[in-house]
Amino acid sequence: MKRFVPVMLIFFSVTLMALSSSILNIRLRKPNGQPTTLKPYVQKHKYTVLVFWATWCVPCKKELPAVEKYYPKWKEKGIEVIGISIDNARNMSRAQATAKSMNLSFPILMDPNQDLMRALGIRAIPHTAVLNAQGEIVFRHQGYVEGDVDKLNEKLMELLSK
Repeated sequence: MKRFVPVMLIFFSVTLMALSSSILNIRLRKPNGQPTTLKPYVQKHKYTVLVFWATWCVPCKKELPAVEKYYPKWKEKGIEVIGISIDNARNMSRAQATAKSMNLSFPILMDPNQDLMRALGIRAIPHTAVLNAQGEIVFRHQGYVEGDVDKLNEKLMELLSK
């Protein structure tokens, strides 16, 4: 039993590193259809906030402008925000138009097959996940009510102060 615990700790550490590496390499799309991954976004920043949304999700469309209010402040502190639209391939242009109509200045990426969403174990949107520079999830939140983004800001400032 004494050997079992250290072996399990090593196993879980390796599994977590493999998961973070694999999510960084999941194929996403830019709004113009060009393929990309999270890797170039995540590795450049202290933290990356992933905001999962869709054009048909009413709470999502309330959360996105609230995130936009904080985005300039976060960007200045080394925090990137990426809106991850889970709209299918047919609705990619609708997602792009929605983001534009909301005057969102943070990058929007498309997850039309919901591969990233599944890899992170997300079952419902809106969903927010914060990744560190290694691609490890350090915070997540599901749903949206007014004030949630203020709490997210507090959490991000706490993470930055460590």
